[in-house]
Amino acid sequence: MSYPKELNYGAMKPSSVASRPIIQRFRADLQSYNPGDIARIEIPTSAATTHLFPSDTVLEGKLNITSDIATCYLDGNIYSCFQRMSVYHGSNLLETQYNCGRLWHVLNDCQRGWSDRAEDSVSKAAGSAQSCGADVNSASYLCSLNGQNVAAGVRTFDFCFQLPSAIFGSMATKAIPLGACGASSFYIELEISSTNNMFAASAGAPVLAACTVTDLVLNTKVAQLPADVNNALMASVNNSIVLPATSWKVEQKTCVANSASFNDKFAFQLSSVNAFLFWFQNTAAQNVVASRSMTSRPGHKVQDYQLNINGDAYPTDVVRTRSRFMQELQRAFDNIGSIKGGSGILDYTLYSDLPDSLVASDSGFAAVPHKRSVYGLDLNRFNNTQDTLLSGTSTVGQSINLIINKTAVNETANLYGAVMYDVIYTVQDGQMTANT
Repeated sequence: MSYPKELNYGAMKPSSVASRPIIQRFRADLQSYNPGDIARIEIPTSAATTHLFPSDTVLEGKLNITSDIATCYLDGNIYSCFQRMSVYHGSNLLETQYNCGRLWHVLNDCQRGWSDRAEDSVSKAAGSAQSCGADVNSASYLCSLNGQNVAAGVRTFDFCFQLPSAIFGSMATKAIPLGACGASSFYIELEISSTNNMFAASAGAPVLAACTVTDLVLNTKVAQLPADVNNALMASVNNSIVLPATSWKVEQKTCVANSASFNDKFAFQLSSVNAFLFWFQNTAAQNVVASRSMTSRPGHKVQDYQLNINGDAYPTDVVRTRSRFMQELQRAFDNIGSIKGGSGILDYTLYSDLPDSLVASDSGFAAVPHKRSVYGLDLNRFNNTQDTLLSGTSTVGQSINLIINKTAVNETANLYGAVMYDVIYTVQDGQMTANT
């Protein structure tokens, strides 16, 4: 006979080991960074019994407007200020995300409900003033586009958010045993975006800001175990620690003007791919302050799509119709039938829109509606709940092509393909390595 947990008086949680909570702050190598610079944060590993908790780790800093500005706003949120994130253990690359700001906007759009975004530290990174564009009163939060309208003058906005990282952020599943990684320090590299990508014009001829990102700090929670407890823990795993996680890779392609189809190969060679996403952004709108370079994702008139993995079509029937586009995107995040409200995918007006994807669609001007189109496919061999390790599709030694049929658009677009994949980090002899 089984009792409800409230009546199961005999069941107790196991007692915790002795420790004490510590908040540690690791500063970047410089005080101030200009657009295009690379910030580097060192996380030392000399403390033998210290364990860092990625789920309680955040990045904090300040965005500083250093010259007069008018008719511009932060495009989306603080994600737009970052172009690349990489994590190293010594010289060993463990994780890298190119176009990370664009990817983080997509993930935030697809996985977080509007009430979460309205109150989180990312959306409030530079204040929560009304943003620019059609239907802003609802779309600003629904699309995570609550860019701060930056008035003329010198101003500073603070931010604090969790990195979508497999090592020091939201996609890690276990603590990082810093003392067991004593062969070298960890390093996080963050490449700062161009000013034109950070900001977008709201009306008229834009006056662009000069800006810096300063005071970058990785704020972490760690536990220091007693030496005997830590020794027993290390002995229980034979001094070889396995840390499963998930991460993302992004690859950029070009969809040429006036083409009614797209068929190109991606270089993702990974042992377990759980999901594939892609989206479009007009090439002429990139790194242009008159456009929402980071957040605008018009649908590019897609009619149907599917993958070809080593000669086999997946799915066997092409994905066609806007309602099917929505369901496949939901399935990629294991959200079909969810009633928990955690999905940020609200309606196909925003996420499965089919405009022409002309450069005018990316404008930040008041008459232009906000679109957040993104397409997806679930590649997990079971349901994508992450209950088992390495349950995704292997693309190692295989070709993976994205095939799209669409209505021709007379301007070139960037196509971004992204995969969520499993990664196993192993810590042995003081060194952390990645197996993907």
